[in-house]
Amino acid sequence: MKRMLKNFKLAVHDQLDFWSTTCISILVSGLGIATALLYGSLISLVSIGKTFQDMTVTIVVTIVVTIVYAILFWLKGYKESNMVDKNIFKLRNRYINKLLATKYSLLSNEDSSRYINNLTQDVRRVVFCYADCTSYFIEGLFTVVIAFGAALYLDWRIALSMVGFTLIMAIMPLFIKKPLDKSIGRVSNANKDYIRSLKENLLGVSIIKNNNAEKVCSDSISSFNRCNLEQGKKFNFVNSIAGGISTFIRSIATLALILFTCYLVTIDEVLVGSVLSIYSIGMTFYGAILNCSWVVTQMVSMTSLRDAVEEVVDREIDDRNNEISFNDVISLENVSFKYQNDEDRIIINSLNIKIKNKGKYLIIGKSGSGKSTILKLICKFYDDYTGIIKIDNVNYDNYSESQINTSVAYCQQAGYLFNRSLKENIDFKFDNDSDKMTKVLKLVMLEDFVDKLPNKIETIIDEEVNQVSGGEKLRINLARSLYRDSDILLLDEVTSALDKKTSEIIEKNILCLDKTIVNVCHKFNEDTLPMYDRIFIIEDGSIVEEGDSASLYGSKKFLSYRSVR
Repeated sequence: MKRMLKNFKLAVHDQLDFWSTTCISILVSGLGIATALLYGSLISLVSIGKTFQDMTVTIVVTIVVTIVYAILFWLKGYKESNMVDKNIFKLRNRYINKLLATKYSLLSNEDSSRYINNLTQDVRRVVFCYADCTSYFIEGLFTVVIAFGAALYLDWRIALSMVGFTLIMAIMPLFIKKPLDKSIGRVSNANKDYIRSLKENLLGVSIIKNNNAEKVCSDSISSFNRCNLEQGKKFNFVNSIAGGISTFIRSIATLALILFTCYLVTIDEVLVGSVLSIYSIGMTFYGAILNCSWVVTQMVSMTSLRDAVEEVVDREIDDRNNEISFNDVISLENVSFKYQNDEDRIIINSLNIKIKNKGKYLIIGKSGSGKSTILKLICKFYDDYTGIIKIDNVNYDNYSESQINTSVAYCQQAGYLFNRSLKENIDFKFDNDSDKMTKVLKLVMLEDFVDKLPNKIETIIDEEVNQVSGGEKLRINLARSLYRDSDILLLDEVTSALDKKTSEIIEKNILCLDKTIVNVCHKFNEDTLPMYDRIFIIEDGSIVEEGDSASLYGSKKFLSYRSVR
């Protein structure tokens, strides 16, 4: 019972809407059975010689009930569709809100195709199963009771005979559950693989074009599409068998009921109109039982998809709100780290670094030496490290990822441009501070670039269609981080795609800011070196040399990282 209630809460957002829709469905079923009795009554009245005038009241009642039935039947269809759409909308919002609040370390270790598939396909299936189907099930139970009562009204023997085939229909889910369960899971996995194939090939279309690999990629996508089709066909086959068996059983059961009613007519136990009534009542009765049986089968078979959606929706989010104070130092003490998917390779090895408030720090090293990982650890993107990270002598474990990032702005090397205006790509939270925007654009030397755009700062840019150059993209990402105006600024290769002169000017502009700055790069600019309070050289996850520019200038290792652009 607890599991059923949890499923219901997962799929149904507005319970009032659900129950009103279900009540209308029950009323429609009741009116459908009432019209069947009224139609049969009209035929029976004719058969015993009643005149048209004698049947006036019955005719008027039948017309009114038929009109009300038709109106409510339309309303039922509208309400059901609307209820499902609203619940899909709400569940998708709940899913994406929890997904975006999930720790970066978890998101970065999973394939985003899974989440896209959950949002586009699985959420719809889950809502249909546990919202729409639950309504069908409740409606079906009431329909069975109403139909049985109507049959009992006609003759108790007819009602008793209706029960005969019920047991067979009730045990159908036991036979169809396992193949349907496997089929639903395979369809979901095939669709996920197809989405992943589309995503990676469309995002990498420039590389595909350059390598004349259109045919290879087309064949690859087509193979996933075919697999998706084949799994869909298998699911449809299993589902159609279940539907075919259900229809066959319902037809045979209804035929037996009609024949028995005809027999009662021949021995003058019931009126002839009962045959017409019992046809409709029998179809409704057995249809409701089969519907309940089918709903149970769907609910049991949907377990794996439900769990996949529920796992995200039920994730515990770290919503601590401890106030962060950074007046002294951030320290990494004997910190080591390795990625979960590559446990054999140590990325950071027994690292010790102190970052003082308002200090300027340069970390240099080759690609893969662990430079970027240090910045991600400071951002609390990963918390499965060994050692201790503190801010003003308070352990990082006392703060959530979100709290740390209120004080830290991290400009990543591989930043992303969203399909928005240039202004909205920089002013990410829509603060609309024009003075700050002007200042930031000047700091990163984007003023000339903005002036050349067709709609200036309101011009739409993005990662795929409205592209910008590598250097412009890098400066836009840098402007986004500067616009946040955070106390701590972490820079990951932010000038690597720029010419030497532009790189030096932007670096000097940033280092003049009254902020704590940690800059990571694989080559340094000589003119900016004196502006750093301390420089660290990192290799294979460990610091091999450190000091200020004057003390390091005699080191051959240090000079090997000099920029010669």
